[in-house]
Amino acid sequence: MTREAEILEAVLDMLSAGGYEGLSMEALAKRVHASKATLYGSWGGKKALVLAAIRYAVHPVGEIDHGDLRADLIAIGRAVDHSKQRSAGFMLAIGHTATMDPEFAKAVQENLGGPVIAATRRAIRAAVARGELNPAAEKLRYVADILPSLAMGRRVFGVKGRLDVEEIVDTIVLPALRNA
Repeated sequence: MTREAEILEAVLDMLSAGGYEGLSMEALAKRVHASKATLYGSWGGKKALVLAAIRYAVHPVGEIDHGDLRADLIAIGRAVDHSKQRSAGFMLAIGHTATMDPEFAKAVQENLGGPVIAATRRAIRAAVARGELNPAAEKLRYVADILPSLAMGRRVFGVKGRLDVEEIVDTIVLPALRNA
């Protein structure tokens, strides 16, 4: 594990255990045996460090194109599944902080929510282009929000267990798109 990965892992553990407010640069420096100056020099501050840790931990959605809408949606859903205990904890921590800090909320949206929603919209556009969906499906405003909203909402409401991406895709997302 690289030194950067070691620090980001510690950030994720600390976020999961104590939330954003419980993460101090001083405690982190002590935990990873580094100076605060090193941490600030590498990341500039706590927000940037937390965002770096999130980008490190969350599977990037990127360009997904399996040539099949269901396969694409399942791949996107798996990228946002935060069922593991640690990721659930840090997702709750950043969700709470995002409600209190508009600048942080914008950064979280740009780094987490935005890419997932954009990937879903690309998958829908590609399915329309392939003839899998009626073009009206592209006009459904909220369908791209379903997977990330359920993933985060389950954590907020304390629902345990794995996010059943296939069931969500098969019983909610695909029927909505196909009935457009």
